[in-house]
Amino acid sequence: MVVAQDTVFYNQPVAIYIEGGGYLAYKDKHLGINLGWDKFPSFDWLIKDKARLAR
Repeated sequence: MVVAQDTVFYNQPVAIYIEGGGYLAYKDKHLGINLGWDKFPSFDWLIKDKARLAR
């Protein structure tokens, strides 16, 4: 599995892979957390800079 091919920058969409589950994906659900597993990458996630959010 390739973890990262290039540098990951803040605010760049990324896919998150969890071994034993798959790719973490947004899933619309009626109950519970709107998360689920997918076989394919889902670039729903952003890496945020906590220091910049505090300003």
